[in-house]
Amino acid sequence: MNSADLFRTEFQESIDVAFIETRLATSRGRVLAPLEPFGLRTPIQEAAEGVVLKLDPYAEWLPSDTLLYFYWDSFGPISFDATIALVDLGVTGTLAYYITEYAPPYAFALIQPGGDTDIWPAFVVNLFRDNGESYGIELFGGLPCETFNGRPDLVSPVALREAFWQWIEGREAVGRPQWEDLRDQMIESLEQPNPLQRSSDLLQRVARLGIDGFLAATEPEHVDLPEDDRRRILENYFTLTNQW
Repeated sequence: MNSADLFRTEFQESIDVAFIETRLATSRGRVLAPLEPFGLRTPIQEAAEGVVLKLDPYAEWLPSDTLLYFYWDSFGPISFDATIALVDLGVTGTLAYYITEYAPPYAFALIQPGGDTDIWPAFVVNLFRDNGESYGIELFGGLPCETFNGRPDLVSPVALREAFWQWIEGREAVGRPQWEDLRDQMIESLEQPNPLQRSSDLLQRVARLGIDGFLAATEPEHVDLPEDDRRRILENYFTLTNQW
């Protein structure tokens, strides 16, 4: 057995041991999750013990593929991003892991079989519905400014749109209103597409009103929007922010 095969075998054995809880099952496949957060660094290091490694073996021996990439603007030039990446483990399945700028990568789902395109839409909707909580991760705190779908063959625009719908409705259900804020953000983005200028305008408004005055003026008034209005808001958001 060569170094690459030995490395993959050791790594796959650690996945088989950890991913034992069924999170989703269909007639053709299932999605497994670990019982506790599964950081990738330790199992990769353990699998590499005693293996003659090249300079960057992981990219070659555990090649990854981007499923979904998320990007957020913030004040000034600050921004941040996150990625759901995939590793094909053959008969073991496809491993999904989450990468952010502020935490080590965590594997959170094992899709079996990885090549079954029917299970992927259900998996992504299920993941978004509770913001990743049932998989041991926090997907995101607020809707991304941009989303790139790296595998539209697995997750269609229709499925991804439904996933975002479930995310927003799920936040609303736990008392975290989203629809009014999203509507206002879409209006602001259409009126001023430049995020840096929007940040500048916001800071000028804070300076003019003061913190208390600004918070009072911008506190959202919760309104139960009809489903048709919510669908239109989502469609505008999805059209403006999604690429594939």
